Amino acid sequence: MKLAKRGSVLAWMLALAMGCASGASNFDFDGDGTSDDRDCAPDNAEVHPGADEICDGLDNNCDGVVDEDACASGDDDDTTGDDDTTAGPFTGAVATGPQVFSTSSVDYVSVASFGLTDPAGRAAVIYQDQHDSMIGKVVAYDHDGALAWSPQALAESSGAAVAIASSAAATLTNGNVAVAFQEHGSLDARFVVFDRDGTRLGAPEGQMITIQALPFAVAGAANGDLMVAYYAASGPRLARITPGGSGPPVADFLINSTAVVLDMSVTTLHGGSHAAVVWVEQHGPSNNQAWYAIYDTDGSSSPLAGGFVSEGSGESVAIAAFDDNRFLVTFGSSALPGSFGIGPAVYYVIQHDEGWTFANPIWWEEFAAGTWPSELSATRTHDGQVMVVYKESTDTGKLLVITPDNGPTMGATFQSPNGITRQTSCAELSTGEAIIGYADNPGAAPFNGKFVIVN
Repeated sequence: MKLAKRGSVLAWMLALAMGCASGASNFDFDGDGTSDDRDCAPDNAEVHPGADEICDGLDNNCDGVVDEDACASGDDDDTTGDDDTTAGPFTGAVATGPQVFSTSSVDYVSVASFGLTDPAGRAAVIYQDQHDSMIGKVVAYDHDGALAWSPQALAESSGAAVAIASSAAATLTNGNVAVAFQEHGSLDARFVVFDRDGTRLGAPEGQMITIQALPFAVAGAANGDLMVAYYAASGPRLARITPGGSGPPVADFLINSTAVVLDMSVTTLHGGSHAAVVWVEQHGPSNNQAWYAIYDTDGSSSPLAGGFVSEGSGESVAIAAFDDNRFLVTFGSSALPGSFGIGPAVYYVIQHDEGWTFANPIWWEEFAAGTWPSELSATRTHDGQVMVVYKESTDTGKLLVITPDNGPTMGATFQSPNGITRQTSCAELSTGEAIIGYADNPGAAPFNGKFVIVN
């Protein structure tokens, strides 16, 4: 299907306009402490006068020079932190794997990379080891599938390993990986941080939140903090925490929804100063609704914008940003009005400007027609595309690469025939590839933990 439905769901939007002031010389859109008239990147909180220069293709300190003395080698003019001679266009082709990282009845797999400047392109893989008292574990691999460091248990300061009931992971703006997990037998969600060498920074008995039930999702925010979308007794919530820290969350507020929430996903925009969250509400048999909202990550409880995305029978949703002004929402079922039951997934491209008004609010296109896709995950690629990973059927997992203007460019099967269990997860690596982690189902326990690397 060509993009014939661009703008056709404009009436579905419930745009909430808080607006942004314009023309004021002291206005600070990205909240980095520098007024927009002095900020060379007023929509990116990580770029401002006085910031540390890192190898990311940006003039971080606004001195007119890009990446001065920050890159060890190579001609890096993109945002991957790698040598451009090795990171070409993202194609979605499987380069490594499927590779087994555990045969110990694995569940709750999540992956995250160690930032865009890690020369080895390492990624952390987090999972529950059901054969080891359901302890949460983390292991790391290089971009070529080589073991970077051995599995270690998620443990408290005392050394006591922690059994987990779910996990999520995100790359922080400082290049560390934050691991979020629900403690088994508890309603507590805990957080711990690892650096690229496997050193734990902080312990999970520090900052935590209380969740009612799954789902919960995480994304890196500004200044090394973490945005957490989760479902509590009061309803769906969005919190900003300092992982590995102590005390209450920096911010924690209720998302305006009274329905049961089946899935949530969150991404950040403008260098982490804003968060876009999407969730699925249950309104009756075969009547699930996807909604989204955009918030400041500084704790403002009123959304800058948001609205209705779609309805259908799907229960899985994912979100990822193409850039600061456009992001993609995927919904794992047919979202055409009146078309319920087993059907295609649909992706939506949502666009905004700095004033949070919507010149081209939304357009959509189906994918995975004739199936019932689930277990959706999404990540941005180094060249401004979004990779969507999903469970297409019991025994097939697939990935799709989507451009913001021309729709899907390619797709590939990354696992067959053993099937995939409840969770897939994907992340971009600093070297231009992406990693997909999942647990397969060989027909009987144990479930194998596997990953593939695509480029």
